[in-house]
Amino acid sequence: MATVFHIMLPGRLERYDYSWVYEYASLDFSMARPGIKPQWQSLYYPLTDLVWAAVLLALLLTPVILLLIIRVGEWKDGGDRIATGTVVQDVTGMLLGQNLPRRLPTVISSRVLVASWLMFALIIGSTYRGNLTAFLTLPKYPPRAETTQELARVAERITMPSYGVEFRNFFSQSDSQLFKRLGQLMHIVPSVIVGYQQAVKRKQAHLDARRYLQLKIAELYTGADGIPKLYIGRESIIPGQSAWPIPHDAPYRPVLDRCLMAAGLYERWNDDQLRQAQMESRRRYKQQETEKETESDSSLRPLIITHLQGPFMLLLLGLGLAEVSFLVELFMMWLSKRSRKTDH
Repeated sequence: MATVFHIMLPGRLERYDYSWVYEYASLDFSMARPGIKPQWQSLYYPLTDLVWAAVLLALLLTPVILLLIIRVGEWKDGGDRIATGTVVQDVTGMLLGQNLPRRLPTVISSRVLVASWLMFALIIGSTYRGNLTAFLTLPKYPPRAETTQELARVAERITMPSYGVEFRNFFSQSDSQLFKRLGQLMHIVPSVIVGYQQAVKRKQAHLDARRYLQLKIAELYTGADGIPKLYIGRESIIPGQSAWPIPHDAPYRPVLDRCLMAAGLYERWNDDQLRQAQMESRRRYKQQETEKETESDSSLRPLIITHLQGPFMLLLLGLGLAEVSFLVELFMMWLSKRSRKTDH
């Protein structure tokens, strides 16, 4: 017999028998945790796509309606004509929190519209600024594969140790197109360490039993903060039974089954080993971090330039556009003066 963690596959039952099923195991996959998206994109995250579209639509419609009211008022009163660009600029400025312009007409209809727009801008601006602080400080992770269908769609390669040959054959001979796809993606590696190293560096997955994956992640790929570099998918690929392989019709099987049925020992050993591995990994990473730098006594993290990439990029973009506009205005003024001298 072999005291190993062995999943009962149909192909294996033809060669040897199994002891009492001591574990309802499952074949699971683990992949590297997706990286954090660029911090400058946090300027977009506080509002959903639908809200951004609604705000843009309101920004397009409000100047048109206000301009229509102004034109009707100018036609009745015969006052000075307000340029279209001025109206658009004032409406956009109110949305961005600028001062209320005094050059707009004071008729009741325009006052009602401007008051409504100011209330809308106040609510939208307060909501956006309130959520923006959280999105600038908290990391944003892209979606990750959690099911077998998602694994087959996003994984470029799937690895497994030497005993994965039987699983690859099982997948390839299956009638399921999903399992056949997994069989095509599977590659055999020397050990789970090699599979995990490739999973961290490349966009690929490693297959093994869930408990074994948890143990190796806790031992090798858990940082001092307790956050692992790899994760295990929520859905199992093959939920199955595990037992010890023994010869067919072995006379000692009843005695072995009775010993394996002893309650609690296996679960207790597994929990203790996993907890010890996590503690040892965290201790090792903390020691490495201490050797590199002295940790700060304060738990507060100030905003750094990485958090504020977006505002500075917008500022640089605005300065560039303002400079281009200024040069265009100077050029137009020069053309205007030149045309006047030519006329004289």
